[in-house]
Amino acid sequence: MIRATLTIFMAIYIYGCGGDGEPYYGYRIYLYNLFKTTYLWSDDVDLDIDVSDFNSPSEMVKYLKYEPIDRWSFVMTREESRELLTQNGAGFGFAYSNLDGNLTVLYVRDGSPADSANLKRGDIVLEIDGDRATEDSIRYSIGVNREVEFKIWRGGYISTIYIEPRDYNFRVTDIKIIDGHIGYFRLDSFNVDALDEIEECFNLLKSRGVDELIVDLRYNGGGSLVMASIIMDKLTTGLDGEVQFKLRWNRRYRARDYTYRFEEDSNSLNLNRVIFLTGRNSASASEAVINGLKPYMEVITIGDRTYGKPVGMEGVEDREYVYYLVNFKIENSLGISDYFDGLDVTAGCETEDDLKHPLGDVKEALLSQALYFIKRGECR
Repeated sequence: MIRATLTIFMAIYIYGCGGDGEPYYGYRIYLYNLFKTTYLWSDDVDLDIDVSDFNSPSEMVKYLKYEPIDRWSFVMTREESRELLTQNGAGFGFAYSNLDGNLTVLYVRDGSPADSANLKRGDIVLEIDGDRATEDSIRYSIGVNREVEFKIWRGGYISTIYIEPRDYNFRVTDIKIIDGHIGYFRLDSFNVDALDEIEECFNLLKSRGVDELIVDLRYNGGGSLVMASIIMDKLTTGLDGEVQFKLRWNRRYRARDYTYRFEEDSNSLNLNRVIFLTGRNSASASEAVINGLKPYMEVITIGDRTYGKPVGMEGVEDREYVYYLVNFKIENSLGISDYFDGLDVTAGCETEDDLKHPLGDVKEALLSQALYFIKRGECR
C-alpha cells in the first residue's frame, strides 16, 4: 500500500532521452535544477554537491530536501504515479495500523477484494497464510497470484477469510441522511475521478433539504486541490468570487501563484456551519478545505488534530520518474498557512477513533459526538 499525502496542482510532462536498456542517469541534472528553481525552499538547501554521487533519484531527494520542514517531497515511477491519481487500486484494498502490537483494520475500500471478502473495520489480523501477521507479510502477500488466507479476530471470535489480491476500482464517498435533516458525507480522497460520486452525493443532500452537514475526513490524506475547491463550492452559498485559498510559490516564481475562488453550484448547500471529523491522517487538501472555510462560516472539528501539511506540489515527469517536490504553500483568505503541527479540534471535542463501529454508524464515537454537538451546541 502506498502511503503518501499528495496535493496535485498540475502535471508537467517532460521526457528525457537515452537508449533502451541503458542505466538512466538523466534524472541527476534535471532533479538538481528542480531543487534550484521551483522547490519552495530552494534558498535553504545545500546545492554544493556532485550529482554523480547519487545512485537513485530517491537518494537524491532525501539528501537535498529541506529536512527541518519538508516531510513530503518524494519520487516515484510514472506507472506508480498514474495509479495514485486514479480510483484504480491493486492488492487487497484495506488500510491498517499497528495498535498495541495488533495489525488492526482501519477501513476497507468500497469495491475492493477485502470488501468482497467481508473484511471489516476493527478486525485484528492474526495470521496470514498460517504465519504471524506483520506489515512485511501483508506487503509480501499483495504480490502473490492466488487467494491469501487471513485469520482474524472479530468480536471475541477467530475466523478465517480468503482475499485474492487483484486490480480493482473503488469508491471514495459514502452518504447518509440522519433524523431527516442531517447529512453525513464521508470523503476518503480528493480524487479527480470522484467528481460524479460527489455530484451524486450533493444532489441527494440538496434534494433532502439537509441543513446540518457532517463531513468525515479522518482518513483523507489529500489529493487534487481542484477537487478541494469543488467541495468548498458545495458547502456554502453567496460567496461567489471570494477567496477559498491561495497557492504561494517561492520568491522567484511568484508568477505561478494562483487563487481559488468560490463559485456556487446548483447543488450547493446553504449551511451556516460544517462539522468535520478529523484525525492524524487528515492532511493536505483536507486541511485546505477546513482552513479555507474558517473565515466565512462556523467550522467545528471533532476527533483529533490533523496531520499538518500546508504545502503542495506539482508532479513533474521525465522519461522514467515523476518528481513530487514541494512547490507552494497553501493559505486561506486571511493569509493563514502556518499549521505544520496540524489543525486542532474544537475545544472540548477531542474524541478517540472508534474501531468497534463501522464508519457512518450513529453509534460510532466521532459521528455520535457530532450528533450530540448538533443537539446541544457543545461536545460531551
